[in-house]
Amino acid sequence: MADQWGERMPRSVSLLQTVAVSVGVAIGSGIFRVPATVAAQLHAPGPIIACWVLGGIIALCGTLTVAELAAALPRSGGIFAWLLESYGPLPAFLFGWTELIVIRAAALGAIATIFAEYLGYFVPLSAVQVRYTAALAIVLIGAINYLGVQRAAAVLSATTALKYAVLAGLGLLAFTATGGGGAHFSPAWPAGVPLSLLASALIPVLWTYDGWADPATMAGEISDPQRNLPRALIAGALCVMLVYLVVNIGFMYALAPAQMAASQLIASTVAARIPLLGGGVSTARQSPSGWPPRWVSPTCSRTTSRSWPTSSFSASGPSTHSRLRACSCCAAGVPSCRGRIGCGLTRWCRPCSCSPRA
Repeated sequence: MADQWGERMPRSVSLLQTVAVSVGVAIGSGIFRVPATVAAQLHAPGPIIACWVLGGIIALCGTLTVAELAAALPRSGGIFAWLLESYGPLPAFLFGWTELIVIRAAALGAIATIFAEYLGYFVPLSAVQVRYTAALAIVLIGAINYLGVQRAAAVLSATTALKYAVLAGLGLLAFTATGGGGAHFSPAWPAGVPLSLLASALIPVLWTYDGWADPATMAGEISDPQRNLPRALIAGALCVMLVYLVVNIGFMYALAPAQMAASQLIASTVAARIPLLGGGVSTARQSPSGWPPRWVSPTCSRTTSRSWPTSSFSASGPSTHSRLRACSCCAAGVPSCRGRIGCGLTRWCRPCSCSPRA
């Protein structure tokens, strides 16, 4: 039997589960890639932090708007249902298909790809395997949601709590990173930062905040939606903003903005400098350009028998050697190489300072 809003599904999703959906959907792989992108565009801690705060404020304003609409019409479909009620079937139909084949498809593909690239830090994956792994992750999450609302909500609540704790822990542990310091925050706001540059950096930042409106799509399954849904949307946006600020400030303490910009997998780079996580050895020679990292061991006998020409190295790496061998002990510094330092597979693979030995 339909309720007063025309919904027939049981309203079994609680307030805490809705908050978990809000936080879990928003915190995806973007926070593990976008800080480097923003640092590459803004180059200074002041504008970087301002960009993340501004992005959070914009997301919160959007959340307040959606919360008002969701409380007035708590029906499944969220924006689709509101467009249908306000403007008729055609705009709602076009929006629904755009969400399916463009907006959500692109977002899911990007998030899953970054997840697969980070998985490649632990299990070596080729470029093709990264794409297959990303596709498999999407299918797996879709299957979990297909099994039922309560099962999906339970899985999402557990994974969200774990993800939030790990992310916050990484941000806090970054303040113990070897080579970190308050000097990375100076100068805080250099002169001549154009507003257009800040606006450009906001684009990827807003992508990392994306997802704050998604709980509205399941409004037809939330208990006491006029009370719980607005609270969950607002609480979720505030929680995400808080952990993002902690993570970015921690990353800037551990790495200078130039080092952040040069790191493709910035979370792995920071984690490799944290003593509690097994990183932080600071005994190596370091070039003026900041490569290799200070924590790379200066000597290593675990080199492979293969070597690569200097022409395949990044332009920012050393160019005085004709051929260098790969050092497996330095793989933690360049997670995309996984023991193939200087392989040229990506522009992040550069030669290390370890003494090559047969």
